[in-house]
Amino acid sequence: MHGQINLHFLTLQEYAPRLVRGVCFVLNRFNVLIYALFSIN
Repeated sequence: MHGQINLHFLTLQEYAPRLVRGVCFVLNRFNVLIYALFSIN
């Protein structure tokens, strides 16, 4: 059980930066879209 939790933690540690980068990328695109919409109006 302990080994399984450790393995899961390592996987989480490995995928967390990619997840954060993906979320930041999506939010950045969303902000650009909102800015464009407000610029038109």
